[in-house]
Amino acid sequence: MRLWHAPADTMAPYEVAERTARLIPGAVLLDQADPDHVPSPETARAALDVLAARGR
Repeated sequence: MRLWHAPADTMAPYEVAERTARLIPGAVLLDQADPDHVPSPETARAALDVLAARGR
C-alpha cells in the first residue's frame, strides 16, 4: 500500500500519516510536494500510475 501526504498540510499532521504507515505492513509513505490537503494533480497521477502498473 502506498500513502501520500503533504508534510506542510495544516489539516492533518504528518506524524499521523507516519504512524498510520507504520501500522500497515508493507506500507510506503510518499511525500506530496504540494502543501494542500487535497491531492495535487501530480499525486493523483502517481496513484493512478501505481494502479495501472498493478493491472498489467
